[in-house]
Amino acid sequence: MNNFEFEKSMAGQMVEILRRNAFHVLRIETATEEQDMKQATDFTFRAKVGTVAARVRRHQSTGKKYRDLTIRSETLFGGRTEIDKLREGFGDYYLYAWQNETGQIGEYMIVDLNKVRESGLLYTPYLQGPIPNTDGATAFVWIPLQTLLDNGCVVCHTVDGFNGKTHRASKPVVMSNLSAIEQALMAIKQQVEPV
Repeated sequence: MNNFEFEKSMAGQMVEILRRNAFHVLRIETATEEQDMKQATDFTFRAKVGTVAARVRRHQSTGKKYRDLTIRSETLFGGRTEIDKLREGFGDYYLYAWQNETGQIGEYMIVDLNKVRESGLLYTPYLQGPIPNTDGATAFVWIPLQTLLDNGCVVCHTVDGFNGKTHRASKPVVMSNLSAIEQALMAIKQQVEPV
């Protein structure tokens, strides 16, 4: 599966993660007296987010070992890379996920890119690397998850073994998933004929 096909296959799962974490990008404010009297509102909802960048790391390349924010930093021909774009202000948040051995998203983190920029983490000495990619044309640097956590850049995460705000599936989501699994098993049972 090429990169485009892989990314497309992960899109639905990434959207679901963002949907479950919408409370991190909405701010509820009590209406001002003027808003209450003249605009007939008690509360306002204001989106805090602009652009959410997203990436899923394949299980084959990371397994359970690498839990960091990896950023392309060099190209063979010296063109602008991801690190340049992030330094210039692209993106407000980064949804960064890791595929598990079953091909599903197993862990993820949502990183506040504005806090990353403010903390200076996009520059040495915080960046680790560079490491050449296997394509022979690019290289990458990385910021360890613990460094992101220590600098208050992680909005939430589900990475095992790290402290900080985590999001775990609520009971209704778990029950919904169990129901879907049960339905899938029933469909398989109906298709299997006894030998």
